[in-house]
Amino acid sequence: MVFMKNPRWYLGFLGFLGLNGIPEVLTQDLFGSLWLLWFLWFLHFIPQRKP
Repeated sequence: MVFMKNPRWYLGFLGFLGLNGIPEVLTQDLFGSLWLLWFLWFLHFIPQRKP
């Protein structure tokens, strides 16, 4: 399954949906801000994981 083999692609897809679907929420809403922080935190740790 592509999601399991490449988690960065999966998270990137979620980010793509979020940024294109709810841009106002990401910039004005508290939930959107927390979601964006969670997303960036995940992207920070993924490259350090060993295959």
